[in-house]
Amino acid sequence: MHLYGNLLSGQPERQHISMSAIYYSQSYREAREKFLQAASGLSQTACLLPGLRGPDGLPLYTDTAYLGPRDAARLLIVSSGLHGIEGYAGSAIQIHTLKHILQPPLPDNLAVLHVHALNPYGFAHDLRTNADNIDLNRNFHDWTQGKPQDHKLAGAVHDILFDQSLMRRYVRAGAFLARYGACTAQAALTQGQFSNPQGLFYGGQALTHEARIWRVLLDRYGANRSHIVHLDLHTGLGQRGHGEIIVADGPDSAMFERAKDWWGPVTSLSDGSSVSARVVGDICTSFNRAASATAHTLATLEFGTVSGYKVVEALLADNRARLQGRGSLQVARDKMRKVFYPQDVLWQEKVLNRGQQVISAALRGLQDIKPD
Repeated sequence: MHLYGNLLSGQPERQHISMSAIYYSQSYREAREKFLQAASGLSQTACLLPGLRGPDGLPLYTDTAYLGPRDAARLLIVSSGLHGIEGYAGSAIQIHTLKHILQPPLPDNLAVLHVHALNPYGFAHDLRTNADNIDLNRNFHDWTQGKPQDHKLAGAVHDILFDQSLMRRYVRAGAFLARYGACTAQAALTQGQFSNPQGLFYGGQALTHEARIWRVLLDRYGANRSHIVHLDLHTGLGQRGHGEIIVADGPDSAMFERAKDWWGPVTSLSDGSSVSARVVGDICTSFNRAASATAHTLATLEFGTVSGYKVVEALLADNRARLQGRGSLQVARDKMRKVFYPQDVLWQEKVLNRGQQVISAALRGLQDIKPD
């Protein structure tokens, strides 16, 4: 039975899924080696992150693997590790997918590009941010238009979260939630802020080197396509083990309707239906459209892990230990792993199954699009 046929049919190969350790890794270096091995024989590029090293002292790279005709009109891009430590699950999905679509060749009008470890420094050091504490998914802004505006309550939320008195922090947080509600609190915290380089969800002051690498890859692979689908892989938000598809455009758009046809239930950043609040400078809504395709289908595949409270708790522990010298770095790293990279086999198998299901549906959807 052809592996490519299985992928397009959407039927996972159970014997591979049950052996999740083959696809998952315990370090950035291991994940990179597995990815490159799985992509052996394909067209590959390695984009160096200059001046930075992993914990092992070795260089860091964003790697790509391209499968299919170079001039294919339709392109599926699957990217991982934009939020560093979230790359463990994304990498496993990519490795699993590559092992399933090596033979036979893709149709003449279809190609797949895997982009592995968009934030290799964060991946290697178990961080969500890059080396400058920048949340890359708040950095894909058109900086020629000046700095984005912070949420009007972003400063107030940060002031509460970084209150050194635990009791006072709880009291103030409770009062804030009672006054503004959970949705406003989430938006104020996670929308992206551009004023406090030491704070959470900091978007930077200019385009990062990682974002420039992404621009180069889009220039190289995104030109002259009739349709580009981009799936960006994430962990941390939502029901544990569930992979929610969050579409860049709203429910009244052709993109949203197309996504529903391909994947079934989907949510949107624009109407409050997703587990994520709308953010400024994200990779989908602010950047991918630079690729010269007639149409785009842009989505995030987000896998839930733990409660939102525990996610924020881990981010605060990391920030305090790394940037303020308060607390143990090792304890903070352990919390980040538990929140963004669960080690239980059931969660990992759900992620692989869902990842293959979504990628298979995207390939079928791309194939079925009627020519312009």
